[in-house]
Amino acid sequence: MSATVRLNPFAPGPGLPPPYLAGREPQQKLLNGMLDNMAAGKPVSVIVIYGPRGMGKTVMLRWLKDRCVERKFSHVVGDPATMLGSAEALALKMLARPWWLSGLRVSLSLKWLSANVDSPDRDTTKATFLAERLAARCRKKPMVVLLDEAHAPSHPDALRLLLNVAQQVAQEARFLLVLAGTPRLTET
Repeated sequence: MSATVRLNPFAPGPGLPPPYLAGREPQQKLLNGMLDNMAAGKPVSVIVIYGPRGMGKTVMLRWLKDRCVERKFSHVVGDPATMLGSAEALALKMLARPWWLSGLRVSLSLKWLSANVDSPDRDTTKATFLAERLAARCRKKPMVVLLDEAHAPSHPDALRLLLNVAQQVAQEARFLLVLAGTPRLTET
């Protein structure tokens, strides 16, 4: 006689979606509403998802990423190791280039064989400069940044930079930052 083992489809796992995502309808409705607001040009800013390990935070981020793909929104998925090492790492993830290169313009004149290079003013802070470039990008296409394991930033200054940039960009463009992590995230 063989025994059949039935697996619990709702058991905590490593961020993989269960066969059926049950009991998350209110959160899904809230997140869909945020995306609807972005599509309509209404301001959104930051959502924080926190709870003990195994409660489905990563699954919700993946679900939200899929909604971004369906809507053709730009989206960036990362964790502190890939996004928060420095201002440059953050800009690389969100702009696909270092912050100091994102405003770089080079013009060549073959007649005089000279080059002019314009770069950001020294007085412009990294946060302001990054926010300006990101806002310009988000005016063309909404962007959602999904940061998992946000409770453990490798560089807290980079997390502060990200939060400041998110606040600035959301005031003038369609941008949403979603942070997910353990309950320690509220302290961070």
